[in-house]
Amino acid sequence: IGLQLNIPIYSGGLTSSQVREAYQRLSQSEQQRESLRRQVVENTRNLHRAVNTDVEQVQARKQSIISNQSALEATEIGYQVGTRNIVDVLDAQRQLYTSVRDYNNSRYDYILDNLSLKQAAGTLSPQDLQDLKRYLKPDYNPDKDFLPPDLAAAAQKNLERSR
Repeated sequence: IGLQLNIPIYSGGLTSSQVREAYQRLSQSEQQRESLRRQVVENTRNLHRAVNTDVEQVQARKQSIISNQSALEATEIGYQVGTRNIVDVLDAQRQLYTSVRDYNNSRYDYILDNLSLKQAAGTLSPQDLQDLKRYLKPDYNPDKDFLPPDLAAAAQKNLERSR
């Protein structure tokens, strides 16, 4: 009966090298995970601020439409009585069209930022897209639906009062 035992006293540092490599890889993956977590938190906070800013911007753009609409009406009245010329009327119309375009762009930004925030927070669902589908009008006509509905009604009322 024989027993042979082979115990290497030094294996060239392979084992200790593998341990150090595994420790460094673990450290690297932990740092990547922390970096990703911080990036997600930062993006979510930025999107939350963007949504709040978009809400305020939509309100401001809406007020801009009201102001430009009143300015257009005053300019048209001035044109009728002879104190303004057609260039002033066209300039007032251009300002109104610009404010409506800016209003619509602000609403569009709000929709996109809101969906992005829900995506970053992990709460985006198919129901959100269904709600958006109901919100958008498939029969939108830019010539007829130029002004937002509540402002269009107010404009019509003001126009009838001035006549």
